[in-house]
This record gives sequence, C-alpha cells and structure tokens, in this order.
Amino acid sequence: MSHGLHQQVDRNEFVVPANWKLWIENALEAYHARWVHPESFNPLVPREDHYNYAGSHSSMAGDMMVSPAHQKLTERLFGDRPYRCKGYEHYFVFPNMLLSTAQGASFNLMIVDPLGPKQSRVVSRVYLTQSSAPPTRTTTLLFKELGSASAEFSRQVLSEDLKIVSAVQAGIQESNYEGILSTLEERIHRFQQEWISCIGKSTSKDPVSPRRKQDRQVP
Repeated sequence: MSHGLHQQVDRNEFVVPANWKLWIENALEAYHARWVHPESFNPLVPREDHYNYAGSHSSMAGDMMVSPAHQKLTERLFGDRPYRCKGYEHYFVFPNMLLSTAQGASFNLMIVDPLGPKQSRVVSRVYLTQSSAPPTRTTTLLFKELGSASAEFSRQVLSEDLKIVSAVQAGIQESNYEGILSTLEERIHRFQQEWISCIGKSTSKDPVSPRRKQDRQVP
C-alpha cells in the first residue's frame, strides 16, 4: 500500500483537549458518522464492512458509496494505480497510527501523540496516488482539483471529530460511569485490552527507580 502514497496534498496538525486514546477509539468505529458526519463522511461509510486482526493491529474494509461520475474520474486519473481496492479500507497500527484509503486513489495517514492525560496532538496527512493519465492540461487541472477537494474533505471530517472527542473528554471528567462497549466496538475493545497489557508489562518490568516512578505520569 505504501507505494500508493505519491503526492502529499495536505498536512493538518492540531491539538485536541482530550486523551490520545479517545481519538484512537473514535477512529475505530464508524457508527458515529451518522450523527457526527451527516453531510461529510457518512454518505461514504460502508453499509457492510469486515474486520481483521493481526496481533495488536486491526483493519476494516467495505464497499464505498460513490457516484458513477466520481468512479469514472477515479479510473481516468488513476486507472493503473499501484494499490487498488474496491471501496474503503481503514488500518490501525498499534498504538497510535491510522491509515485509510478510498479505492487506493486517496490516502489519509494520521499520527496521534499524547501531550498529557487530557491533551494530545494529531498530525494528519492526505495523499493522492500517482496519476496514470497522460499529462495533459485537463488531467493536470483535474488532479489539482481532486487534491484540493480531498484536503478540504479531510479537514471538515477532522473538525467534526474534534468537537465530539473534546465533548467525550469533558463527559468522562464529570462521570463515574465506566461505560459499556457494544458489539460494534470490537476494535475498541481489542485496542483497550492491548493497551492494558502494555501498561501491565511496562509496570512489571520497569527498571526506573522508585523516586523517578513517582515523578513520572503515564498519559
């Protein structure tokens, strides 16, 4: 898949007033799109998807709702693209990297870093794959417009995610309720279990002195 990431068309870095794990968990389920992204991402969300797990990592794949005109443009510009998939694919590389693609034509690579227990930094990059169309004036303009549209779309979705993740952090601080995961949140459950396992191993094998342990705070 990495061969498909050809030209970066956007880089978006911002701080989230929430724990980094909340941003990851938000990305690992798609049912929130109906309410959080009703006009942006939701129309493209796969109606049927499949999940796969490989150790600490996970992925989701499903058909994507696209118009015939959009499909025709994709094939015109990227007919011979290095990585091809039928619809939408989303990959989570434990613990903090997210990678998604729409038909192997556009890609979003995201890194989420903790800045503290209640603050994190998101760096999102949008790429287009290499165009296989003849470099005419028309195809060059189409590639440029598609890049701008992809960047604008990504920023819109991320701004909507920022609002809901910030609200979830605020809600957690005001509640003692531990929460219950549904059957739609298997990827979240596995992520949480992997993180708990890592924290346990880190604690049991930590060579740091007791004094330094007291001073250190794990986000």
